[in-house]
Order: sequence, then C-alpha cells, then structure tokens
Amino acid sequence: MSIAEAIHNLEIEVTSVTKKDVKAAYRKLMLVWHPDLHIGDEAVREATRKAQQINGSYEVLARYFEGCDVFTNTKVAPQAEGHGHGHRPQTPPRASTTAGYSKGRRFWNDLVEHGFPDETVFEVFLESSHLVSAGYNAKTSVLYQKFHNGGGHTAVYRYINVPDAIWQRLLGAVSHGSYAIHNINYSFRYERCSEPNRPYNPAWRLHETKKNKHA
Repeated sequence: MSIAEAIHNLEIEVTSVTKKDVKAAYRKLMLVWHPDLHIGDEAVREATRKAQQINGSYEVLARYFEGCDVFTNTKVAPQAEGHGHGHRPQTPPRASTTAGYSKGRRFWNDLVEHGFPDETVFEVFLESSHLVSAGYNAKTSVLYQKFHNGGGHTAVYRYINVPDAIWQRLLGAVSHGSYAIHNINYSFRYERCSEPNRPYNPAWRLHETKKNKHA
C-alpha cells in the first residue's frame, strides 16, 4: 500500500498531510466503522473489512511519520501541466505492503505485537504517550488496554465489568491516555494478562470456520 493510497483510505483531503491529520482522520473513521458499532451479519462483515483497511492505512502512515513531519499529497492537489515547479511528494521510507496483517507494527521505534488474548476483540490504536491500543468485548463487558513498556515489549491488562458507554467515551476522547487514567485504570477491577496476544479473528469468521469443519 502506497502513502497516497493510505491517505485516500483515511479520507484525508488536505494537500500537506501531518501526523495530527492522520490521527484525527483515524479516530473519526473508527468511530464510524468499528465492527462493534454495527448490527447484522452483512453490516458487521463490511465494517470489519473497512476497519481492517483503516488500520492498515494508519500503520503505513504511522511508519512514514516516524521519519517525516509532513507529506505533500499530489493526489489531492496535482501539479498543473507544463510547470516545472511546485510541490513534489517526499520520498517515504519503505512500508510493508501487507500492513495490517504483518506480525507487528511500530510505535516509538519499537515493534509491538498485534491483538489481544481475546482474538474476537478488534484493536484500536491510540498511540498516546503510554497507551498503545484498546479493545472491548461487549458480550463479556471486558475492556483491554495495551501499554508500551519499551524495547518492543507491551503489557496488556483486562478491565472487568466495564460499561459500553465507557468504551465509547474512550474512543471519542480528545486525550485517550488522560481519559483512561481518570475513568478506567483505577475505576474497575483489573488484572494483567498472561496469555499471548492473538491477531483479530471476528466471531462471525470463527463461527463460519467451525460450521465448515462440521459440514
């Protein structure tokens, strides 16, 4: 996936794209396309496809902005024909062509594993100063938070009996880290997860796999 394609997928329509633009676009789209926000098999499947595309695009751009501050998007503002001057796109560092499905992603120059111990929980990247990502299982009311420990290591905690409203407010918070500190981290019973993280595998896909095995 190219930088321009990732910007298009996040529906960013400014010429000079910054990391702030990327984070704002990601948050806005995830509030629309998070699979938990949709009802019905077909709607959830489409939301899952779209959300994974959004995550993949965010990963490509997160890697790019590790080394650059601005990307000049000529797809939005093409250079007029016959002119030799104007903005040219910066040369991006190499990014995985399978972003969103690779083993890990990068945060603060460290490699971080995808997923949570519960593989049916969709991971939303937050990238605050200490909070990498979060996910929520609406059926069990368990909220997961993944914290950055440095050196490529993370610590995942599960929070018990968290209302859906708290999860929704975390997603829409201006500062995810601040909201978590004041409303989640010390407000609910929690435990550190000892199980390995597993890539996202939606419940409907697991159901279909089991159904096919028994067919």
